[in-house]
Amino acid sequence: MQAALRILAAQCALPSFGETRKEEEEEEEDKDCVERLQVHRHRAKISSRKAAGRLQLCRLSVKSARMEQMMIKIIALVLVSYWVGQVKTDEDFCYKKQCPEYRQLEKNEVFEKRLYYAAYWTTTKVDGTGSADVMAAHARLKGYFQGHGWATDKNYPVLVNVTERGGPSDYSLSWFVPPGNQISESSDPSVTLELKPEAIFYVMFFHGTPSVELCLQNANILREALVTAVKTFDPHTYIGAGYESYFSILHHNEVWIPATADVIS
Repeated sequence: MQAALRILAAQCALPSFGETRKEEEEEEEDKDCVERLQVHRHRAKISSRKAAGRLQLCRLSVKSARMEQMMIKIIALVLVSYWVGQVKTDEDFCYKKQCPEYRQLEKNEVFEKRLYYAAYWTTTKVDGTGSADVMAAHARLKGYFQGHGWATDKNYPVLVNVTERGGPSDYSLSWFVPPGNQISESSDPSVTLELKPEAIFYVMFFHGTPSVELCLQNANILREALVTAVKTFDPHTYIGAGYESYFSILHHNEVWIPATADVIS
């Protein structure tokens, strides 16, 4: 646009060749040149405004992108700080939750031996080993709790009970019932309420999103450790214990193996 203005200005300044201009004609041509220059200047001005507007939009877009990146970083830092604050040690995995009472009898680098006192638990059968089967069983127990007006986010653990007897394994899900709740039988025949007696378990904790497969892997690790430590235990039963929601970012999981009668005595 600037080049066009220069060319047009040059054309207006050039003398006519071949004949002499009359004053009126020269004035008319000068007037036309001035008008044409004004039109081009106006267009150039509009073009400059458009360019300035586009530049401003570009700058705003860049600023917006930078602000978005900064907000993402801030949110990430807040979440990291929050979850770091929520990390639990082995000793406080039941922090702010109601868990069954137990007494630690023995502890080494791999496992510990616990005496659990008698407590009420709700139990339902798990139809398969998939996550959907476990979640369906959990929903039945949750429905029982909600039907009695009991909290469902402050009492843990939830147990996956596994019995192996040579054929297909039997699975059931149990949820701890804290003391102080009014006990009544379930109207759902698939959910049972039972008072489990005092018992001793060998316990090993592990991390990760809980699953039947992960629990079995750690049960085998605990079994090998118990054999090495010359401990007597039930080789056909193990229990997976979860202390958080399945969708939690952090998980403290445990595998329990019952001690046999001769060890209890």
